[in-house]
Amino acid sequence: MPAKNVSRYIAEAVEPLTNESNILWELIVVDDHSDDSTFDLLVNMSRNDKRIKAFRNPGKGKVQALNFGYQQSIGEIIKCIDSDDVLLPDFFKFGESLRKYRAHCHDFILVDEALKYLGPYYINPAFLKLDYQLVLSQLISLPRCTWSFHREVAQRIFPMPDELPFEDVWFSLVIKREVTEIKYIREKLYLYRQHDGQTFGGILNYQKEKIQFRARRMLMLIKVLKKNQALLGYDTPDVFDYSVEYNSLMAESVSVRNIIFSELKVIHKAKLILICFFPAVASLVTRLKWRIDRLKR
Repeated sequence: MPAKNVSRYIAEAVEPLTNESNILWELIVVDDHSDDSTFDLLVNMSRNDKRIKAFRNPGKGKVQALNFGYQQSIGEIIKCIDSDDVLLPDFFKFGESLRKYRAHCHDFILVDEALKYLGPYYINPAFLKLDYQLVLSQLISLPRCTWSFHREVAQRIFPMPDELPFEDVWFSLVIKREVTEIKYIREKLYLYRQHDGQTFGGILNYQKEKIQFRARRMLMLIKVLKKNQALLGYDTPDVFDYSVEYNSLMAESVSVRNIIFSELKVIHKAKLILICFFPAVASLVTRLKWRIDRLKR
């Protein structure tokens, strides 16, 4: 668990885990140079429960905090959770499946700042069957909070490149490449908090500045992925060209004409137009897609 300036959330993230006594677990929390009371709160919680271990990040940023946290861990099964979210206790009921499969994912619940219910997030099971090269070329991924995996898979994920701008896509790509059979746990086992302080603005946030910010981060990500060709296992230099075109269009104040005359597939042209020019509708469509994904289960 990387943590930074989350003194108002950290207790809600940690305390639900402390009631679990049937599964042997440890929580590695890495404070990323907080300037509030986050680290002091963590130290106090670690004194009350030795399974909680608090560290300061020797590097800087979430990626380096996650890398350092993994180095401190000894567990057989790894799950990376955020310090403003809540891993529900029911997660531990799936111990047998967690041990049996090399990687696992689950649904989750979107909540607001006060943990009030906003709606469900259902994984599209089709993702688990997609060809790896397609996932790679279009950078299709699941949110990091859905994943857990065995240590042998973690050894391929970590250490992540320090210059990685965010980690969700990296997790999904490495897992898709390394694991043939991913266990889909069809339960909502996590509360994913949406609030103003989030870097990416939240899953349903399609405000112009946020989508442009996310697109620029994706372009930064692609540059890092190109430096890690051997680990990601691709031999086609232009594998990311499609994603570059898509995110380049989204990163600027693009016109409908530019989108229509791009080389993108029709479905992605429609998606871009929706996101860039009809953000409220895009949010509704996203929710509808989740409902459809639920039916596919």
